[in-house]
Amino acid sequence: MRLSSFVFLFACASACAETPPPEQMDTIVVSGVQPGPGLWKVSKDEHVLWILGTLAPLPKHFEWKATEVEAAIGASQEVLLSPQIRVDTKIGFFAQLALLPSLIGVRKNPDDKTLRELVPPDLYSRWQVLKEKYIGRSSKVESWRPIFAALELYKAAIDKSGLTDSGLAQKTVSSLAKKADVKLTPIQVELVIDDPKVAIKEFKKGGLDDLDCFRRTLDRIDTDLATMTARANAWATADLEA
Repeated sequence: MRLSSFVFLFACASACAETPPPEQMDTIVVSGVQPGPGLWKVSKDEHVLWILGTLAPLPKHFEWKATEVEAAIGASQEVLLSPQIRVDTKIGFFAQLALLPSLIGVRKNPDDKTLRELVPPDLYSRWQVLKEKYIGRSSKVESWRPIFAALELYKAAIDKSGLTDSGLAQKTVSSLAKKADVKLTPIQVELVIDDPKVAIKEFKKGGLDDLDCFRRTLDRIDTDLATMTARANAWATADLEA
């Protein structure tokens, strides 16, 4: 009997990733009906594995005509979804509810400091320019920790660039698998937090290298939006060479 499987691989270009050299590229985002990427086929004896690779962000206004993907899933016995991280606190539902007050203010800087007070002057000047361009005059993020402010800026920047982190590919694959009544298998890495209350308290005190993420995000927005757009366009139009 011929056994066929379908695996979904996801490469996320995160806001805090290393920044590649800047490239001069056309930043017009594709729209309309597009074929999406082709599939890789891996065979051994009577076993076949179809592999779909994707990335983030992707074009916001395009319709994926996933004909090849639909056919591959329909002929498969199982779909392996993109790897994900699952956080488990090993506590009950009511204990989780009791944690909610501890989460209030988790985005805010310790001691109610502002970004201007925490970020070096040269970095803050760059932040002001990019914030005005992509977020506008809203001052709410000025009291946020640098890591949260950076992620808010990143989301606003890709949105204004015609891109999205909405998870289109995974949603489409899951929908097609359910339509074809094919088994969906999540791939999860579980992180267990033994004492979530202590973890939250430590995080509020400052357990992350906020400034490093903040700087990398500004670098990425300054130099890599065109590259992200080019990659997204290449995925949507099946331009494997690009």
